[in-house]
Amino acid sequence: MVQQGKKEPRVDFDGFKKGVSLIRDTLKEKRGELNFGIKGINFRSDMPSNQLEDKYNLQKEDIDPIVNDVLEIINIVLSGKKDKVTTDLKDNKPNLLQTFKKRCELVERELIDQNLLRKYLIQTNYKTALLDKVDWDIITKRINRRKKTVDFPSAMVRVRVKKPFTDEPPVPKTETIVFESGIEEIEELIDELNEIKNSLKEEEERLK
Repeated sequence: MVQQGKKEPRVDFDGFKKGVSLIRDTLKEKRGELNFGIKGINFRSDMPSNQLEDKYNLQKEDIDPIVNDVLEIINIVLSGKKDKVTTDLKDNKPNLLQTFKKRCELVERELIDQNLLRKYLIQTNYKTALLDKVDWDIITKRINRRKKTVDFPSAMVRVRVKKPFTDEPPVPKTETIVFESGIEEIEELIDELNEIKNSLKEEEERLK
């Protein structure tokens, strides 16, 4: 987790570029994710550290500092604080200004898109609960019905939501709903989700 607020660079620009590529590729390949919260930004990767070391020519001990530098810039850009940090550096640490600008430009070009901005805004402004995870299994049940054995499948669906931060210091809270469903209910759910998706797209177009 990287805390909100600016920090001086931990790594040189070549290392920073490797970190941007690492995060970009991980997200593109769906091998990890970025999440945002009241305390800052978090990056999770499913790729083993030895694979990251080989693929991006990194030492194990360098990965965390490099990733943290990239996350810091992502957070500054998405939070809309880039201009303020630029002004602060110009007034107090002009020697770091060009480094900061180069890093912002790279992150904006390679990582920031409408989807990431949308995710940031939702995850940092939700008031009810936030969809956190969905998983499922198909189970086969067997019952005796009129002296006959009947087998039938059922979907076991688990939906986990994340509650807003309320404690001091803030800690994440989750709640999981588990339900079983047949094909008809799943088809109805798909239809409803498609309606939600289309309505969201229409509203986004309207607000542009």
